[in-house]
Amino acid sequence: MALNIQQISEGDQQASLEQLRELLCGEALRRLEARIEALEAALASLSRSTAPVGALFRERLDHLHERLVQLRLETARRDEQLHAELLALLAALEDRPADRRDFGQLLIDLGRRLQHLP
Repeated sequence: MALNIQQISEGDQQASLEQLRELLCGEALRRLEARIEALEAALASLSRSTAPVGALFRERLDHLHERLVQLRLETARRDEQLHAELLALLAALEDRPADRRDFGQLLIDLGRRLQHLP
């Protein structure tokens, strides 16, 4: 007695397909689902354990950023201070007449530098 596919109802066909799918792939699907759940749990655990590290990293990064801003301001202030000091020294040198010995020594130094140029 051979079964004719036309004789099996659509509901029976669906149930038969589910049984066949369970027989062929059921165990593998259950193992995959278990592995996926284990990985999701491990990821959640890792996320919880790294949260304090991330907060500490952000805190240190903020501190370094504040320090960088302070250093930039300090550098700008010192640059302005040195620039003003240089201008004051230049003004003082321009107002003072050059001593002949200083001028002579300057010319000798200049001559030596020119001799060493290629």
